Amino acid sequence: MKYKLPLLIGLPILLTAQACTFSGIPGLGGGSTQGGILKSIDNGETWEQANRLDAENNFVVNTVDFDTDPNDENNLYLAAGERGLFASKNKAETWAQILSGALIASIVVNRQNSDELLAGGSVNSLAKLFHSQDQGKTWVEVYSESNTGSYVSAVDIDPGNADRIVIALSTGAVLESANKGVSWGFVANLEGRILDLDFISESPGVAYALSISKGLYRSTNSGRSWNLISNSITEANRSVKYTDYAQTTLNSSLVYLATNTGLFRSLNSGTTWQNLRLPTHEAEGRVQSDRPTISAVTVGYENARLVYATVGRIFYKSVDGGTTWQTNTLPFAAYVREITQDPEEKNIIYTALGQPL
Repeated sequence: MKYKLPLLIGLPILLTAQACTFSGIPGLGGGSTQGGILKSIDNGETWEQANRLDAENNFVVNTVDFDTDPNDENNLYLAAGERGLFASKNKAETWAQILSGALIASIVVNRQNSDELLAGGSVNSLAKLFHSQDQGKTWVEVYSESNTGSYVSAVDIDPGNADRIVIALSTGAVLESANKGVSWGFVANLEGRILDLDFISESPGVAYALSISKGLYRSTNSGRSWNLISNSITEANRSVKYTDYAQTTLNSSLVYLATNTGLFRSLNSGTTWQNLRLPTHEAEGRVQSDRPTISAVTVGYENARLVYATVGRIFYKSVDGGTTWQTNTLPFAAYVREITQDPEEKNIIYTALGQPL
């Protein structure tokens, strides 16, 4: 694949939906799955929809990616595939669209500067990366792929170098820019569509990338080379699909992997994995399989033993690192793409709903 250096545009880009075509790739929008955000203020005991636009009318979007402002817990960002990018400044009470006319599959807030956002996706089947330095009021295109049929599926900023951006394409290619997108270089070709790419700021040099078909990659040199650490899970089940992962800053060796064959935990950075048994749950006349599809998983802030996971509309919570589980039921059938705990008010939990992968 050839990579085209982007044209750096000095003026804000105004995107219009009429100029774009979208890929229809599973999980990126266009389906009938219930979408939007569910919010709990009592640690997952009860839930309410948080789908209101500033103009008071409700909206439903399929979530593809979700990020919180690390410096201001009031600010939330929701990548909604073909519906673009939405922001909330009041903990999901109301939302406003801040980027349209592009398929947006990934969003990240600069940990050191909350005004800076990066949104990845595509326009007319060409992979694009957009950069904002004013919380989404204006945007500049800083990457464009020369070949059609791909999109920027994951992005992050190197916490050790704020000018360095690393992106992953839906093809598995990983690229980097050392100058905030002025020029780009090829880094690696990871197999499968990359769902997440994250630097672990508390562990210098450590980064993770999750492939939907191959599993979890780990880097110890700031994403310049990668090792696949989920081989044993794939070898045990060739048809496994990886849907999410969670890693805590409190213990760099502890990692959780969500798959369509269950939830896995590693205590040694992926050297070995344990399949955690979730309790069966009877809902709508059906009993959950003992090898369920885990759609999302996360670890609590400041508490590595607090784990949340979802299977369909069932919300699981463990306070002992996955040994035992409590269950609750979300208010309607939905596919949870991400679970996020508020970093300040720990009793607030968000579940971002979208299409199945």
